[in-house]
Amino acid sequence: MEHVLDDDPLSGSFLAERHLRPHRRARLIQDDNYSQFVAVVERTNQVWGGAPDILVPMTADGEIHEPYEHLLQQSELDTLQLPRGAALSEAAKAALEQTSRRLNLPLGSGGSEIPVMLIAAARERKQLREVVTATVPPDDIWHTSYLTVLGALPPLPDPEMLVRYGAREDLRFDEIIDVRWENVAEGSLGNLAERLTEGGHPIGLSRLGLHTRPLSTQQHALDGWTPDSTVWARQNGGDVVVVYQAGSVADACLLWNLRLQHGWPRQLPLGVPGAWTKDGELDVEATASRLRELVSQVNLRGLLAHGLPAMCSSSLSPGELRSIASAAQGGPGDEEPEVVTAADVLVPTLPPVRTTSQVVALDHGRGHFVIRQESDVEWLTWSRHRSLPLCATVILPNRPVVRSTALRRPHAAQYSGGGYVVPVNANDEVRSIQWPQKWTMLQARAHDCGLEVTESANGRHALALTRMVRSPASLRWLCHRGLLELLYKKAASTSMSWFKERATRLARQVAALQDDPAAAAATFMNEIAKINVSHDAETSGTLTFSEIAQVLKPKTVAEAWLSWAERTGLLRRVVPFTCSTCGYKLLQQLEHAQFDPPCPRCGRSISHPFKSSAVSFEYRLAEPLRRAIDDDSVYHALIMRWLVAVLGDRRNYLVGAHPGVEFRRAGQLIGEADILVLLADGSMIPVEVKRHGAALTTEEVRKLRIIADALGSPTIMLGAGDSRSNCPADTLALDTDDGQCRIITQEYWLNPTPHATFGWADLPHPAPATVPDVTAHEDNFANQLVDAERISFGDVDPVRSFW
Repeated sequence: MEHVLDDDPLSGSFLAERHLRPHRRARLIQDDNYSQFVAVVERTNQVWGGAPDILVPMTADGEIHEPYEHLLQQSELDTLQLPRGAALSEAAKAALEQTSRRLNLPLGSGGSEIPVMLIAAARERKQLREVVTATVPPDDIWHTSYLTVLGALPPLPDPEMLVRYGAREDLRFDEIIDVRWENVAEGSLGNLAERLTEGGHPIGLSRLGLHTRPLSTQQHALDGWTPDSTVWARQNGGDVVVVYQAGSVADACLLWNLRLQHGWPRQLPLGVPGAWTKDGELDVEATASRLRELVSQVNLRGLLAHGLPAMCSSSLSPGELRSIASAAQGGPGDEEPEVVTAADVLVPTLPPVRTTSQVVALDHGRGHFVIRQESDVEWLTWSRHRSLPLCATVILPNRPVVRSTALRRPHAAQYSGGGYVVPVNANDEVRSIQWPQKWTMLQARAHDCGLEVTESANGRHALALTRMVRSPASLRWLCHRGLLELLYKKAASTSMSWFKERATRLARQVAALQDDPAAAAATFMNEIAKINVSHDAETSGTLTFSEIAQVLKPKTVAEAWLSWAERTGLLRRVVPFTCSTCGYKLLQQLEHAQFDPPCPRCGRSISHPFKSSAVSFEYRLAEPLRRAIDDDSVYHALIMRWLVAVLGDRRNYLVGAHPGVEFRRAGQLIGEADILVLLADGSMIPVEVKRHGAALTTEEVRKLRIIADALGSPTIMLGAGDSRSNCPADTLALDTDDGQCRIITQEYWLNPTPHATFGWADLPHPAPATVPDVTAHEDNFANQLVDAERISFGDVDPVRSFW
């Protein structure tokens, strides 16, 4: 089932995206060695697909800087690459080995680096653009800006790299492409901005024949409804200025990664060097003057997308940046530049690729895909003579693979970047594919957190109900107050073992509240009131059409719902046989009905069970529906349906949800989530569901936060089967603007067709202008159900409506 965390293997035909790319690295650079940063940039620009490599500053002890941990966990990467020729201490080596194991990324040495010259050699010289390398003196304050924005090439290609792939050791750049070195005596913002608009830079050379995939600046209706670390970066695009300290590796890496994140645009993000006095103090006014100059330059060339650019830095504190921002204001009424951190602007990135689409047929998660297309051949002619190591990624739109370090597998097929990644050779034609089950993805993310997951008993019951109706979306035909009340009334339990289990649960709840006898008594009586016990085991759990018609009006709605319930198997049509001797009522399923059956009570044959005028049918609840109502897990399924519909509106955002998961650490149970939502970025959101909102107490919230903390969840959610007005006031107060808690009540989940809308009119939040009308939901339920019966459930061809 789509967007359900089950163990069903994926089967069917899908239009897939195939991405072919060279290997991608996270290059580690010592944060006190700026010359090492320069050497790394020169090397990446002569490697095919080198510019998209993430540059990561690390300390002398081998610890990577904090903002990059999340970046390396989430980005599509193949290796961690150590600095070439760097002298590392034993402590640094041990720390890097630990980082490699934690991220499940091997430490590489550059063996997979393909010289971009070999790719360029496949094209005619006149088809290749001249590359201009602008060099400024290393001690120039603008050196970092020129290097990170334009790139640089050494005088000669690296001979070791050339020889590895069969090229001449003395091969020069100008034998393949036109390269011109220009010395800039003194760097300036004006000169840099002019070169930026012209193009033809070394960074562009390394992306030859590849299509960039910059961070999307699209805004989504769910932005802000739940915490999302990418919201600021997406909504503000690349309008960021990095205020750097000359020679700072951390600032240079920050600017480099921001440029690749936004697809190397001919605009911001850009870098501005800070100014310092002779005493080593930050010159706020001089730095602000440079910022104002940058704004005027980019506005002059139309490079500023909107408003004033935000400011960030790795070397300057937020307080220092705010001082610069205040000084940069043109006047009292002018807008002040926003100050953000590196964690706000750095988000996971996707490398440039060669992309095609193809149909992939999967059978139980297995299938094959074509690696090389005709459009790739002209760029990979060198592979006829030498093997070129590449990576092929298959992505199924709106069926993302979760980002998890546990799903990485060094030097082999793995799951990264939302899809299936396998090392290939440029001469390969076809490779096999194994798509993971969604439950496996959940287990992988739990493993990342040091946890194990299992289905809860309630989760199995709710999932069985969802399977019976074939999809979460079909559960909308149970979203009706009167219908649910009728089903609860009819789903009476008769099992003594069930009653003993329920009574034990009640006793535990009372014992837990013994410090407050009044609350204990109230809880006990409330739970007792929920129990339905039938004295007649044969007729319990059955209902008639007239009873359905009393809650679903008009009659056409009741008929449509009954048709759907029978088609899905939620209701079984039974024939009542009444014994003329003792009056016992025997129910037999229509298709298995046996005429003249023996009476279970008196033993005589029921030879005349019906009235002479008519036979009245009754309908028995299927066991999955009965069990889901018995333990209230039906509300797990119904609220899960709402979450899947709302979160699934955003493309490639949701992996799925499960209606009941238990979490253990080293075999010890730490909690249970009534619903667990898994997002593509690896975020897990636990949800607590109660039939009655009054049961959503602060104690239940405390238990849920224990699970959320163990999962590193960005938010928690609470669900109630009844109205928002029945929830405790202190619980409702938890739903605030920061999105740390959302409360889903029947005013929302009863909506038969929920959507994520801008303005959150159909989403719960702290102060909605109007709470959705439940009566309107049920009117829509009736209208849509009748239409669905006529078109979807029935045998009517909708094309006939054309005339």
